[in-house]
Amino acid sequence: MLHCLSLLHISFCILTATASETSAAQWWQTLPDGCRVFIDAPLQMSDKSVLVIYATPNGNTIEQTLGAAPPGAGAWRFDIQHVAAQVQRTRQLQPNTRLSLAVIEAPGRSWPAYLAAHSAAPQFVRRLIEHLRSQTRAQQVILCGHSGGGEFLLRCIHPAPVPAAITRFVFLDASYSWDNQLHSQPALQWLQSGAQNHLIAVAYDDRAVKLNGRPVISDGGGTWRASERMIVGLGGTADFTEVRLGPFRHLTSRTGRVQFLLHTNPQNRILHTAIVGDMNGLICSLAANPEATDNWQRLLQSRDYSDLIPPAPRQAQPAATIAAADNQHPVPQLPLPARMPQAAGGTPYLRGLQGLPLAEREQQIISEFLQGNVPPQTRRLVPLQIHANTSEGRPLAALCFVTADCLAIGSEQDSVRLTLTPAAAVTLADKLGCLLITPRLSDAIHEAATVRLTPQPMTENRESLATLLQHQNLIQQQLLRQPFPGTLVAGAKKDLVLTGRLLERPGQVALYGWHQSDGLPIQPLYTGHSQHYVDYSHGIRLIHDQLWIDGQPHSAAAVLSDQKLWPLLSREGPLDTGKIVQESGWLHR
Repeated sequence: MLHCLSLLHISFCILTATASETSAAQWWQTLPDGCRVFIDAPLQMSDKSVLVIYATPNGNTIEQTLGAAPPGAGAWRFDIQHVAAQVQRTRQLQPNTRLSLAVIEAPGRSWPAYLAAHSAAPQFVRRLIEHLRSQTRAQQVILCGHSGGGEFLLRCIHPAPVPAAITRFVFLDASYSWDNQLHSQPALQWLQSGAQNHLIAVAYDDRAVKLNGRPVISDGGGTWRASERMIVGLGGTADFTEVRLGPFRHLTSRTGRVQFLLHTNPQNRILHTAIVGDMNGLICSLAANPEATDNWQRLLQSRDYSDLIPPAPRQAQPAATIAAADNQHPVPQLPLPARMPQAAGGTPYLRGLQGLPLAEREQQIISEFLQGNVPPQTRRLVPLQIHANTSEGRPLAALCFVTADCLAIGSEQDSVRLTLTPAAAVTLADKLGCLLITPRLSDAIHEAATVRLTPQPMTENRESLATLLQHQNLIQQQLLRQPFPGTLVAGAKKDLVLTGRLLERPGQVALYGWHQSDGLPIQPLYTGHSQHYVDYSHGIRLIHDQLWIDGQPHSAAAVLSDQKLWPLLSREGPLDTGKIVQESGWLHR
């Protein structure tokens, strides 16, 4: 009986735990170049799932942008936007919408500077958006930016086309760089491509505003003038109707899908942050129906989210790291005998299995593997320190042990990384006292890896042995160019993973990962292939079932199903690995 089945008595509780414990998954990610991401994704699914991506303003961290009660003198940046509280308030106002939040921070805290220097900015922006959308399972994306964060939005408009998932752009005093020659036509094409698409711009008259006796903007600059350019480029003044809303000019296009809220600022105050936070600008901009006439009344009210502001700033989770081995937490050993001198190399061994039915071939591979015909890197487990927070915000840390590379068969000189069906992979993992990894662990392994290979996708004869061997040669060529041996190697293959999505699609295989140099995976979490489909790109990585939390040993499978500890290993809520394996049909071996 598989080890996973011993956990069948644990109820599958991804959505049945108390709301306070599992209402949302929250995690941080830092990409290799320093771009930071925070995600808050409700676990409860809904017919309407929307992701708000908020690009931070110049000079602000994610923590400051999320907001908190000012922690002390000089901490004013925590008290100006309150994106987390405003999104939480929006969830209350739209209970039938699953609203996720991703806040993104550029290296150097300046999206204009970062994107200007990025050699492939348009591609990166689009890949990041799709990565975040996939991670949160969102159908639609609302893209928001404040201040310099507007540059991120503009990079989604030009060059065309706008990513199809984006249904709303929200410029919160952020349209400084709008250029009609670059942005008008792509924006109009996007607006015309779907009735759900809307563009919103909130700004104030900054032309005469001074700070310390000096103008805050240059001649011709500022978002008021940018808004005037946008109105011309998006149809001209004749295409807009205008009404007054207190000090605001509210301009609406003939279709209703473009709206400007322009504060006339009669007192010439600096309202750059006030229109976002103090005036509830984000809540208004996220209205369920952007065309409703009463959406903007909150601009004239005091903060509508004050009771939702957290008392202290959120704390970013430390990155996953390779941990030093010690006597208190010894690195476990895989139960494999020594390799026999006469054992075949990986290439001739796999060639000898050609023509066999899939089930028989995999049975022989498992038998050969368990007899110890594996290279040294497959025998090694690497201690990995990972961090998370409970839903109440309490920090968690675990010391787990993961395979140093994808599993391979053969000798040190001639090994081939295995590609197996999930049933065979789970069978092998169980006999080794291990589990398949999750997407959350796949990211952590890449984050901590000492060697990050460049993925080598192949497009022809993906299921053939010849392609598998050719791909193995490409991997080995990269490894030979490394200046030192890799303690933890990432990037060789996609990962075969455990995920709750398999309960929605039984009989399938789940794949994730194959991270590129920018830290974003080629393969979003995918369950589209039958469990009997195997190709060269699938890899097998494992986590040992014993890990340590607060000096105490735990079962990784039990941690995955635990109501409080699951964020260490999952981003989907608690996962019952036994139920996933059983209901996915992986027990026929």
